[in-house]
Amino acid sequence: MAEALALPSLTGLFTTPAALAGVLLLAPILLLYLLRPKPKHILFPSTMFIMFLEKHKRFQSFLQKFIRDPLLVMQLIIVTICVLALANPYLSSLEVIRGREAVAIVIDASASMKATDVGGQRFGSARASAAKIINDLNPADTVSVILAESIPVMALNQGDRKQAVSILSGLKASDTPSNVGDAILLARDVLAGSEAENVIYVISDFAEGDGLDPRLGRRIAGLAGARVEFIQVGGGSDNAGIVSFRARRSVVDEDKLFATASVRNFGEKRNIRMDLYSGGTLIGSQDKIVPGGGEEFYTFSLNITWGEQVIEARLPDGGHLETDDHAYAYVKGVRVSRILLMTGEGNKDRYLRMMLQSLRNVELSVIVPPQPIRDFSDFDVIILGDAESDGILPGTFHDISERVKTGASLITVASVNLWSINDPDLFRMMPVGLTAWGPNESDVIIYEEHDMLRDVVFDNVVARKHFLIVKGSNDTTDLFGTRGESQVPLFSYRRHGAGFVAYMGLNSDPEWSNLYYSSSFPIFWQQMLKQLTPDLEKKNVHDYVTGTYMPLDDVLEVKTPTGASLRTNNVFLDKAGVYEVHHPGKVSFVTVSLLNQRESNITAGSIEDAADDSEFSIEREKIEVRHQYFKWLLAVMLVFLFIEMIMYRRRGLI
Repeated sequence: MAEALALPSLTGLFTTPAALAGVLLLAPILLLYLLRPKPKHILFPSTMFIMFLEKHKRFQSFLQKFIRDPLLVMQLIIVTICVLALANPYLSSLEVIRGREAVAIVIDASASMKATDVGGQRFGSARASAAKIINDLNPADTVSVILAESIPVMALNQGDRKQAVSILSGLKASDTPSNVGDAILLARDVLAGSEAENVIYVISDFAEGDGLDPRLGRRIAGLAGARVEFIQVGGGSDNAGIVSFRARRSVVDEDKLFATASVRNFGEKRNIRMDLYSGGTLIGSQDKIVPGGGEEFYTFSLNITWGEQVIEARLPDGGHLETDDHAYAYVKGVRVSRILLMTGEGNKDRYLRMMLQSLRNVELSVIVPPQPIRDFSDFDVIILGDAESDGILPGTFHDISERVKTGASLITVASVNLWSINDPDLFRMMPVGLTAWGPNESDVIIYEEHDMLRDVVFDNVVARKHFLIVKGSNDTTDLFGTRGESQVPLFSYRRHGAGFVAYMGLNSDPEWSNLYYSSSFPIFWQQMLKQLTPDLEKKNVHDYVTGTYMPLDDVLEVKTPTGASLRTNNVFLDKAGVYEVHHPGKVSFVTVSLLNQRESNITAGSIEDAADDSEFSIEREKIEVRHQYFKWLLAVMLVFLFIEMIMYRRRGLI
């Protein structure tokens, strides 16, 4: 049985289908036209042949009689269009209707976004998702782009689609920890003044990071009226990374390097090799089995040169994240102390002189007053030995005091001639004052542990002669002295300006002590000189982690690990590697490493309501939209009315 065709009802095509009844108005128009009075014809015989021809036309359709009149056709069209306009025809379609939006795209640009577990870098996938969002924008929409580094970075503030596309192509991931939560709050603040609908898209691997939790950030932004959408990148992968690293020169043997590192394994148990490089040259290697989820400690003790150098720890097969396979540490060069010894003629201070000459990191100059001294600024340490008091020129100790205030050090060694020096500039500097000769010889004992006394032993050292002293100020420190009830300090030191002034009451000459015979004699002096020698680099930090700032004393030129140069007095360290800081006449090196366990853990994070970037698409709700044609029909009807008026005018009817 044939099925009847289902025709659409009129209510599905017209808003007011009852108005179609107006079509009946066409009948009166036609009737009036047909019944209108006709001119009366008077017949003459000569016209009979014409009447014969007219008989053949009576049987033609009556339509042919009025179609020949354009005015009738025009009136029929006008009435028909008017009826259709009153019925208000429409067509329905499903369309996306959206208002103006203010969009902020937060892109995680932390170190973990450099992981290559998605074919390329995770950051590349994040940019692709951001491009989908930008392409969906309307011309009237605004878009902001924020990078979620350790400190959120505003890449674009309320720009248009064209600007966003241009900015997006140049974005790169950094080596810093992530801070997605704070970036969401920044996006909320950026959109706060917009009257459009606020939408924040967050594209991240959602690994654990610094700052506010992203879920809390979403809630806070939601309370401000913003809609927050999470898009997750990264499928999760095994990785092992360096989470701590330190390298330093041995205090006792400056030819030795001590380096320690920790490697954490976020995958299956496996063998992990660490290589150690100095200036690009392999100097050591070590293999260890690191359990899954565990951590192993690597230690190195190697020979190195005296020059400054950058030590790099490297994992040849760390995993899908390269940034944490490298760690860096700066090792300072061995400082050479420029020492001036003021002594007397002959064999005075001979043991002290020979000991100083044997030290590898000492550049020794010896003068015998009144031999003139060109400039005390050429020396780091000035030692006053057994110099004749009469030979010391006036103003010498004033000049020495000024030099010490700028960072040098003065060491005064007990001697017979020291007792006869009466220059007030000297004793205003000294940490102690001399009162009398000590009564008897005495054993030497250590009063206070100090870096100067590391590996120093005074068990068999005897002070045969010494001075009784009194402390010059409360900031004086005594390290060792005589044994007994009335202990007499034999080594004291204090600050004087930026430098130090020390009193060495244990003279190495045989008539004063047997120190010259002790193996601790050169050890103590070497460590003392190291502590008292001014170190301009001592206050400077050379090893940093990514995501921090490096303040400088002045606006200087800085070369980054990527080769870029900038002039600043405060450097944001967002790249791992070696930075070069160009001081006037000198270049210093600063190392920057990730060393972040949370960034090294690139296993897939878990966050609710996050769309996977590989399946992400912007789906908007479609609603039924009626396209009405009332206005168009009305316009057409007016056109026909205008044409009809012209026709009436031409016929002279108006």
